[in-house]
Amino acid sequence: MIHLFKKLSLLFLVAIGIIANIIALFILKIPPSLRRIHVLEGYIIKIIIAAVGLALIFIPLYFLISKHNQRKQKLKRIAVNFILLAVTVFISLSILELVLQLTSIKGCRQNDPLIDHSYRPNCRSSFKSEEWTVPVSINSHGMRDDEIALRENFNHRILLLGDSFLMGYGVRAEDSFAYLLEQKLKDAGLKTDVLNGGVTSYSPILEYLYLRERSLELQPDIVVLLFDMSDVQNDYLYEKQAVFDSFGELVAVPYAEPKSILLKLYNKLKVIKFLERFFSILDARSAGTAEINQANYYDLDHDKYAITREGLPPEKEQEYWNYSLGYIQKMAEFSQERNITFVLATYPYGHQVSAEEWVLGRHNYGFEQGIVYSDRPNSILEEFAKDENMPFISLFADFKQSEVRPLYFPYDGHFNNDGHKLAAEVLYREINKLKVLRDEIVNPEPAGPVGKRLQSENNLSRDRFVNNLFDNNPYRKFIG
Repeated sequence: MIHLFKKLSLLFLVAIGIIANIIALFILKIPPSLRRIHVLEGYIIKIIIAAVGLALIFIPLYFLISKHNQRKQKLKRIAVNFILLAVTVFISLSILELVLQLTSIKGCRQNDPLIDHSYRPNCRSSFKSEEWTVPVSINSHGMRDDEIALRENFNHRILLLGDSFLMGYGVRAEDSFAYLLEQKLKDAGLKTDVLNGGVTSYSPILEYLYLRERSLELQPDIVVLLFDMSDVQNDYLYEKQAVFDSFGELVAVPYAEPKSILLKLYNKLKVIKFLERFFSILDARSAGTAEINQANYYDLDHDKYAITREGLPPEKEQEYWNYSLGYIQKMAEFSQERNITFVLATYPYGHQVSAEEWVLGRHNYGFEQGIVYSDRPNSILEEFAKDENMPFISLFADFKQSEVRPLYFPYDGHFNNDGHKLAAEVLYREINKLKVLRDEIVNPEPAGPVGKRLQSENNLSRDRFVNNLFDNNPYRKFIG
């Protein structure tokens, strides 16, 4: 009876090992990314699970079929040591995870049924990485900004919309270009309020929803959209989870749980984020050309910065851009209908500015050292804005010509303090050039006719609306 129990126990371990390998090989999918460190983490987890699974298969099988008692005893000692090591590591990581769960400061990001995610109002947190430790404070409107003052205290209110660059990723709130821009306007005697509407990973589709559904209570008379080089991929991915009504009008982009188990683990487990800080330090020190996943270049399911890469095929370029440009048009139309001046602006990434920028982190996305990459996205947006008679501000030239270096964090790639200072200077100069700030007029007329309608989508199905966006978008005539 005891002998039978031992055999059944060994067979049970074999079954667990088989299940572990099935999970590692077929269920645990590495989330789409070109970022080397995320791919590496995914493979480490898969290899560990597979190794444990193989050990659970072959060690018990050996005990079941081997007749050499001496070898069995030797292997038994190895197996016991291996199991003890695995149990010790598991218990240690479990204790570390528990400690981190109890002591870690909760972030301010929350799931949002309308716009995928937003910041929790009145949240206080901090953000740490290998390059910074900064406090994060969110006001009652879900913005990383001071509490919003009464509108009648100002002649103008500028609402800035954008993503983590605008939010001030990695710098203190008072060092962000939104804050610095407001100080410059105040120093010039202009009674202008600047609101920082930046939220990590936002793009035109979410910014359009925010503008339409939540911005009017803020009473802006000027809206500036800061277009980011990751926006095209974000719009492509958010479109997949978007909800449209029967007329093809965008209703919401509700938060969707990630399908990848690895990504779910990454989001839930604090120990992974804790260990990633050390991985990032090692990765930065071994920065080199990343010749990985080149088959996924230009694929928006994987390639976050495809539009900045050299050699993007024209047909893909046109396809990728049309959704983002369509939502920018809708933002401009919405603004014009409400007598709000809409301004399109854009800024470069470090690898588009100088070979000296983003030197430690660009390899994560397959960008080589010592090369300045394409600024074509700037030309596309400029031509689009010109065609739409839309006020346009570009930060590309000033960042390229700047004598101050670096302007970006070397590993992370976001603006550092000097980058934010330069962005504030350029925006201040260019906004004044647009002559939209006239103190004697509280609600100025828009700078010009903005946003040509594609066609009344109220009469279109979802499929016809998308086809119309591709077929009739005036952007088609200068790209592709």
